[in-house]
Amino acid sequence: MRFALFKALQMSPEEIKQLCISSCKCYYDYLEKTGRGLSEIDVWGVEIVDHFQRIISLRLSKKIFDAETIFFRFEGDNNKYDTTQITVLEYDVEKNMLYIEPNAELFTRFMNIRTGNLKVIADMKFLVQRVNNWFDQKGTGLQLPTKKSPLEYLANDFPYFEHPTPGADQKAAIQAILTEPFTYVWGAPGTGKTQLVLANVIVQYVKNNKRCAILAPTNTALEQVMRGVLRMSDAAGIPREKFLRLGHTSKAFAQQYPEVCENFGISTQRLQIEKQMRVVQSVMKKENTLADNLIPKLEEGLQKLKELKDLLDVTAEHTGKSSSQKLIRRLLKEIKDAVSVHPLTEMIVKHLEPEGVDLAINQLNSFVTTQKKEEAVIQAKAVEFAQLPEHDLKNMLMELEQSRNKLKGSNERARNAAVVAATLDSYIFRFIEDDLDVEHIFLDEAGYACAAKAMPLMKNNVPVTFLGDHLQLPPVCEMNDMDMQDEKQRDVFVWSKSAIHLSRLFDQNKQTAYDAYINNEETLNGKMTRVDLRNTHRFGKNLAAVLNDYVYKNGFGSNSVRGETEIYFVQVETPVPQPRGLNNRPTRESEAEAFAIKQFIETIGLGEYAILTPYINQVKLLGKLMPRDRNEGRILTVHGSQGKEWENILLSVVDTDKKWFTDSRYAKSRGLYLLNTAVSRAKKRLILFGNYHYWKKQNGQLIKGLLDVAEEWRML
Repeated sequence: MRFALFKALQMSPEEIKQLCISSCKCYYDYLEKTGRGLSEIDVWGVEIVDHFQRIISLRLSKKIFDAETIFFRFEGDNNKYDTTQITVLEYDVEKNMLYIEPNAELFTRFMNIRTGNLKVIADMKFLVQRVNNWFDQKGTGLQLPTKKSPLEYLANDFPYFEHPTPGADQKAAIQAILTEPFTYVWGAPGTGKTQLVLANVIVQYVKNNKRCAILAPTNTALEQVMRGVLRMSDAAGIPREKFLRLGHTSKAFAQQYPEVCENFGISTQRLQIEKQMRVVQSVMKKENTLADNLIPKLEEGLQKLKELKDLLDVTAEHTGKSSSQKLIRRLLKEIKDAVSVHPLTEMIVKHLEPEGVDLAINQLNSFVTTQKKEEAVIQAKAVEFAQLPEHDLKNMLMELEQSRNKLKGSNERARNAAVVAATLDSYIFRFIEDDLDVEHIFLDEAGYACAAKAMPLMKNNVPVTFLGDHLQLPPVCEMNDMDMQDEKQRDVFVWSKSAIHLSRLFDQNKQTAYDAYINNEETLNGKMTRVDLRNTHRFGKNLAAVLNDYVYKNGFGSNSVRGETEIYFVQVETPVPQPRGLNNRPTRESEAEAFAIKQFIETIGLGEYAILTPYINQVKLLGKLMPRDRNEGRILTVHGSQGKEWENILLSVVDTDKKWFTDSRYAKSRGLYLLNTAVSRAKKRLILFGNYHYWKKQNGQLIKGLLDVAEEWRML
């Protein structure tokens, strides 16, 4: 009887699977009905970066919230072209440039497209559907891991890095990772989660020929953790080729770590190898080289195209001549035969119509010009090899061919890489058919990951380690808690529930799990071993003390050698009571704070900075006043700043009497987590803009605690 009662108090693995499927369907329907999570982005510029590799750059009108969600639409074409047809190589967030590789057929449409004829559509429903598909196909048999690390034998004699050497908390975390099947390393920024805990363990996995995966909820978070790990693995002498970063990257990361990147890394390496092969082939005078065949054939095809154009012009004046029609058919055949030497040029004339001849001439001429320039470079480099014996050239060519053939497909590389890194979305999408065979999974920024996307890690009984801070921002969900209280939509809480609390789903029933989330009464599960990292090098003792008093309450302190964190406030007469708008709701914007920040930026030279605020309405207002800062990505909501950091943070508080995200005492608003995240973005200096006199009276509020140690920055 007791056993039956206990079982009724918790969900079975099948019930957890069905909850996740239901949450996906409810969330998808909500997004479909409300239009949320959907963004249409104009393309302001199109440039062919490399004809041979079909690489194109798109300059976008606004930021993409997640490049995993996009598809493309051409004007006059109702079809949606997704990333299986147009591969996303990388996204340069700073310059708002998207680098893509369309298939051969679509590449020809990009060659002379007008910018206004292309849209990039970001749709979160794609991601929700992918998660739904995973649970449909692979959601059976979910369980918390019970298997320990294969490196457990190292726990008592672990070869820690000597420079820097982990402290007591960090060593305890490494011990737990190796000896417990399910662990959570909890630490604020600067406590050594990445470089001293994770990197130590990853290096030993690679050195002992064991495979593991590093996952994160966003691309920004993934690249942040990868930089920290690679910095330490480089120092340990681990070849970068041991790591594979799946999916598209930022341009900065691709430039710094090209060997690690799946798309641009492979593409760039293959391109360089093939160019070297063409140099060697040119010296050897091998048959069927580019110089001997491709350019002359394309020039022949171009000349025939011009002849066809002239003939069509004449035929238009003398319609009906059978001799002209016969000549047109012959020319078309000769053109297709000539340009078939390259798949891209073959596509230009594949469906050639009379009205498209001018466009085909321009496209082919552009391609030939580019190839001639590349050929000139190849011939210049060929001089360096001209004196080499033929057998040396043959050996060189054979080695290059072998290197090229080693650049296999993505999932094949993932099977061979020692460390596979991916966002949760990429992991779910890429391994829905195949399993990623690894012996440990690490999820960084786990507090910002949602339970729905982290649940697939509870498969195949692999040791799992979460790293993060559950007292910072929770996951972003387009459905707010008010809508979630509708009984038909309650299951969506799994998309808003942090992965840190995922394990509680295995010892609660659905109603209890929902109540814990909606009332912000989540507790950590005893089946997940937690280790606290309590000392940070990022914050001074002043800020660490405030965060310990109001947020962490676990002895959190500072071991920084950089001195105190500079904390200032700028007094602004933000109204009390706050301005109201429709339905008597607060507008969540402050003109006074926006103008004060504008004046501050114009008069003070800060160097690196970001302007953060809890509310999107204030972001829009600041963006109107400071378009340059908006365009350069310096004005963000606190949610948008997750995973990033700056020397200087300017925080626009906005609220007074109708506080919401700024209320650190009201659990349901999760304001404590948001403010903690905002403060943690500052590496050197935090400047608060708000009504100082109002907030100094708000005892128990984190903002009041910050003001207690802040100095006034007087505006002239």
